[in-house]
Amino acid sequence: MGSFVLQSQPDERDREEFDEARAQERQADADLVARVRSDDSDAFGLLYDRWFARVNDLAFRITRDEAAAADVAQDAFLRAWQKLSTLEDPLAFGGWLLRITRNRALDRQRRENRSMVVDDVGLSVIELTGSGAALAPAGFDVEERAGAVADPALIAEDNELSTLLWESASALGERDQEILDLGLRHGMTPADIGEIVGMSRNASNQAVHRARGRLKEAIEARVLWRRGEPVCVELAQTLDNNGIKSFGAPALVSITDHAAKCEECQKRRSLHLDPSKMFGAVPFVGVAWTLRAQTAHALSSAGVPMDGSVAMASRDPDRPRRFRSRRTIAFVAGGVVITVVLSALVFSGEVGDSRLLESGRESTPVTAVTKVPRIISGIIPGITTPTTRVRTPLAPAPVEAGTATISVSPDRGNFPTFVAPTLTWLSSSGARVEVAGNGISSAAASGSVAVCPGKAGSKCEVDAVGSFIYRITVYGTSNQVLAEATTAFTVE
Repeated sequence: MGSFVLQSQPDERDREEFDEARAQERQADADLVARVRSDDSDAFGLLYDRWFARVNDLAFRITRDEAAAADVAQDAFLRAWQKLSTLEDPLAFGGWLLRITRNRALDRQRRENRSMVVDDVGLSVIELTGSGAALAPAGFDVEERAGAVADPALIAEDNELSTLLWESASALGERDQEILDLGLRHGMTPADIGEIVGMSRNASNQAVHRARGRLKEAIEARVLWRRGEPVCVELAQTLDNNGIKSFGAPALVSITDHAAKCEECQKRRSLHLDPSKMFGAVPFVGVAWTLRAQTAHALSSAGVPMDGSVAMASRDPDRPRRFRSRRTIAFVAGGVVITVVLSALVFSGEVGDSRLLESGRESTPVTAVTKVPRIISGIIPGITTPTTRVRTPLAPAPVEAGTATISVSPDRGNFPTFVAPTLTWLSSSGARVEVAGNGISSAAASGSVAVCPGKAGSKCEVDAVGSFIYRITVYGTSNQVLAEATTAFTVE
């Protein structure tokens, strides 16, 4: 989607320009959705190209695993194709697709018992190796670069600085970090964010405003943290007295309280660039061309029309071509002949099925020229001749319907002890229901119970501030997800 996806929401002077750009992006998506519904075989592939990087990035931020993120992205696009007819407002395609991605990633995370996205796992390695240090004069560490950077483009080139910004946001809790990610890096409006995370429009507006304000405090505190060794002796003593050994919510509180009374720390934490623009400039996770192409071919094998995607090309169109000698041309031509012969042998029954599934993925004979895409849900791509392409449009299969709602009241509590909130959920249809979260695991179709995300007693007690996610999932007879909803309880 061009450079727009890496921009943060601007200040009031640029608001009109930002809104216009966002409106143009939404309209472009809506036009492509209309083309998909008119059986344009290129349209969905174009949507894939516009949204793949963002979908993969969101999946990775939740799963913390490249392979898992790729699977989630593949599943999200397949689901979007199958359910596109249910999208009421084509202008909302982007937020709708990210909501599907988020739900799929959280569902996978829950199944694999992964921890919720909090800290960037590469932080300690990056800080020790000093990645990005060459972008600043000798003697300038990442905190000094954070305070001095004035061009958002520099953040995309500095891994260490990007990691500092992620760690700053993580100290605010999962809910705030997710809201900042969707709003500042993915360009979602408060209304979009509310739809994605399951909040009302008013609640979303308040949450976005609050998260943006707290981000400034978090980045300023992280600048003073300096890997646990602040320049200010008094601050270092305060952190030591409070037993704070890592940067998180407790460190944020202690540093902010100290800085309010320390003139030197107030100077040291000053920033040249607006924190929202800094965080919005953090680039998406890089994706290899082979992975993007592999996913596109797998979707095509599952019946999704991907003709319009550049990922269906035989090579990366952005990579410059190397020289072609006569020997190279002859070698390629020979490879094509071999492929034709092998295809003929396969269809004639002379060659067996030894190339099929191995450890859940296809293995390709060493004599083949093209790479067979990975499998979606056990679907094995068919074999076609090099000269003839037969494409039969695949109509979305009918699916079972289901509904799910879940809420928690109150939705916030004061650290460290509070009265356990009440979780209420309701579902319809489906073969089975799962309700999961800290302090509850239920298969009831509906219910209303008190939940404690921490240590239960006369009052609920937790060890740290943050958000606790509760989820209801309705499954069909084939174990497919029919409906899913989430809510969060935040300890401040």
